[in-house]
Amino acid sequence: MTRERVARGLLWFAVLWWGISFGGQFFNAMMVVPYFSHQPPALLEEWGRMRATNDGDFFAIFNASWIFLATFIAIFLMRTGSRRWAIASAVAAALSFAIAFRMDPMIARLLSPGQGGRTAAESVVQLRTWTHMNFLRLVVELLGFIFGIKAAS
Repeated sequence: MTRERVARGLLWFAVLWWGISFGGQFFNAMMVVPYFSHQPPALLEEWGRMRATNDGDFFAIFNASWIFLATFIAIFLMRTGSRRWAIASAVAAALSFAIAFRMDPMIARLLSPGQGGRTAAESVVQLRTWTHMNFLRLVVELLGFIFGIKAAS
């Protein structure tokens, strides 16, 4: 009985983390990214200067690695049939983390002063690529959230 309670607690932790992470990513994708990307590269550099003054980066704290870890541990503690949903949520967390890992250097270059010698047109192409990857990550995170709810219920 204790193993199941710990597993369920870890799954609910993962669900809450999914919700916070997805909510922050969704807000970023709908409000922040469109504002700062409508005049590249100047506004992207402004975004970079603003991010440099942040003491705590939301995306560094609320990332899918914590979800993966909690869900992975829960999988081994579970004895119920909802294990397949927990595995699906863990796979989504790993995929989300992998996508973010690929996106991080890209956005860091986009937000850096001088754009690393790129032209404005090259910045726009890279921004579109990053934006498409970001929406892919949002879909994966939404699915992971749904899978996590199914596993924890």
